[in-house]
Amino acid sequence: MELIIYGEANLRISGYGGCRKTITLGEAVLGLRRLCARRYGTKVRIRFVGTNSQEVTTNKRIAHLLFKYRKSLPIVMLDDKVICKGELPKLSIYEMLDRELE
Repeated sequence: MELIIYGEANLRISGYGGCRKTITLGEAVLGLRRLCARRYGTKVRIRFVGTNSQEVTTNKRIAHLLFKYRKSLPIVMLDDKVICKGELPKLSIYEMLDRELE
């Protein structure tokens, strides 16, 4: 199972994990990777993809999604489906992963 987070690493986000302070998206992704590795082991792969990466520019579908939701970064996809945009809700992501892995 693959969770892909599209955005800018230096994008500031708030409310990650119920916390009031703001952190960068890059920091949030690293934390999510560590927590998911502990919780799910190798069952879940988490990737961060920058909006200007070659993967985005060569994939028309992803480029279109990022253009469409450019005001709502980050965009989180689970197995090729958009599951959330504009935030990185750790608890909701866990719930979705738990359901998918049942």
